[in-house]
Amino acid sequence: MVGETRRLLIISDIHSNILGLEAVLKDAEQYGPYTDKLCAGDIIGYNANPAECIEKIISENFTAVAGNHDRVGRGDKVSDFNWLAEYAIEKTQKELKSKHINYLQSLEKIYVDPTMKFLLTHGSFGKGREDCYIFHEQDAFGVMQRRLDFNNDTSEGVIIRIPLGIVGHTHIPLYASGLFQKIKVAY
Repeated sequence: MVGETRRLLIISDIHSNILGLEAVLKDAEQYGPYTDKLCAGDIIGYNANPAECIEKIISENFTAVAGNHDRVGRGDKVSDFNWLAEYAIEKTQKELKSKHINYLQSLEKIYVDPTMKFLLTHGSFGKGREDCYIFHEQDAFGVMQRRLDFNNDTSEGVIIRIPLGIVGHTHIPLYASGLFQKIKVAY
């Protein structure tokens, strides 16, 4: 619908913390209802409840993308994983059942909103740089430029321009605004 207002609930980097996830969802209820529930990746990793977190994301009807921990948890190779993250993933993989692995395998690196209003990813929209961190304007500019040049494989090479890019991974809530002018980042 033209001019339709959408309310987005956006979460990221749960890292198997079911208590934290439940607290965030409970707090978010006061601001709802939401037309879209989005998870920018890293459902699993580090903490003790990976299966419960996956099941909660599924039961709450979140649209999710694969974070670097999710990708390693499902068996993908990811560079730059520190020793603690590797140890946590080994423990996590022992906790997960095949249905959880199947769910993680179903997650894409990038989600394109069907109305073309936003893209959702974990680290970056650029190929080969999925796990970069955004801390400064220069970082945001690089990610947003990649977003502007994102090539939708189903569009036969047509470059799509989408007004909002949603990125997780940094563990720091922030937003970046601006297209071709100077990018501003706010915490």
